[in-house]
Amino acid sequence: MRTPYLKYIVFLFEFVMDVIKFCVFNIFDWIVLPREKPVYSPAVLIIRLDAIGDYLLFRPFIEQIKKSEKYKDRRIVLCGNIVWKELAEHFDAPYVDKFIWVDRKQFAKSPSYRYRKLKEITATGYESAISPAYSRDLFYADRMIKAVSAKEKIGSVGDPGTVGGWKKRIGDQYYTTLVPAKEGIEFELYRNQEFCEKLLSATLAVPDELIPQGTDPAKLELPANYAVLFISVSSKYRKWPLEYFIKVGEYLANEHGLDLVVCGGREDMEEARKFTESYPGKLCNRVGRTSLLELLTIISGSRILISNETVASHFAALLKTPCVVVYNGNNYGRFTPYPGNITDNYHIVHHPEIARDPENYKLLSNHYGYYNVLDISVIPTAAVIKKVQCALKSSEPIGHGEHG
Repeated sequence: MRTPYLKYIVFLFEFVMDVIKFCVFNIFDWIVLPREKPVYSPAVLIIRLDAIGDYLLFRPFIEQIKKSEKYKDRRIVLCGNIVWKELAEHFDAPYVDKFIWVDRKQFAKSPSYRYRKLKEITATGYESAISPAYSRDLFYADRMIKAVSAKEKIGSVGDPGTVGGWKKRIGDQYYTTLVPAKEGIEFELYRNQEFCEKLLSATLAVPDELIPQGTDPAKLELPANYAVLFISVSSKYRKWPLEYFIKVGEYLANEHGLDLVVCGGREDMEEARKFTESYPGKLCNRVGRTSLLELLTIISGSRILISNETVASHFAALLKTPCVVVYNGNNYGRFTPYPGNITDNYHIVHHPEIARDPENYKLLSNHYGYYNVLDISVIPTAAVIKKVQCALKSSEPIGHGEHG
């Protein structure tokens, strides 16, 4: 199926499903939403329903919105993706007066859940409703913006690579103001900074500490000197093979005397069991039994992280923990690699197709309706071990465009 026609088949299928989804959601929301508008309150609603990495690169500006001249006397209500609830309630409670949590899967699939969430978010009116995401989504944040009552509804003009076409034209109508964004590909932290500066009409600084420490490391009973292997990832095509992780783990133990802490989600518990059975050295298996705050603490105390491109690599970069990231994913330049002025300890091993011309891949993966078919198993363990050697020898940045 890896033919030039594959992307057209995928596009056609997704287009038909999107049209059906749009019609169903429109009819359902029209039926259940109240006809009378609620009373406006002196509150600002911020809607972010995207993934953990998106939240991590936005959260430094929540405090700045709360303390700004424009909104300092307003209640802040954050409507967020439930997957990062633990982090936001731990770190951002001083700046958020109320949280509303949304399970994206349930919101799309369960009529009763969708009804409850729409009722909760529309129970009051807002002075401002803000959707800061550059990659807007017609079926989630844009739908929330449409549903709520607010004197002003503010969003990003959006990424032409992901919100172009008919979905953008419809979504644009839900906002009273679309904040312009400069052209080109920007690292997501700076894209969020740009949005918030225009929103607040102020110059904002990026904090030196982008994420605080998680929990008390003493409670986790961790080894004294260890490396973290994070074997999970949300998309199967971005998942480096387990046997490759095992080989890298053996290298870390044999050549650097490091114990291993293996982390990941519950869906990888069976793979973790195989890892434990196959690995001859010291290993602490925390797959499926580590909270996000605990994962943050584990990575903070490690010598190095080896990971797929996922939440663990964001944690390591923001904590300035050395990390080696195995990468064949999308949106290159927006979420990876991390700029050197944020961390000089982020080391990326590209798929060979990306390594041939990273700048061209940056354009490809952000525009043109790109559909990723790169096989991550092509990335060899030798290339990852080479980066590990460099990362452990020095904290100096490594050329991000280099392959193995």
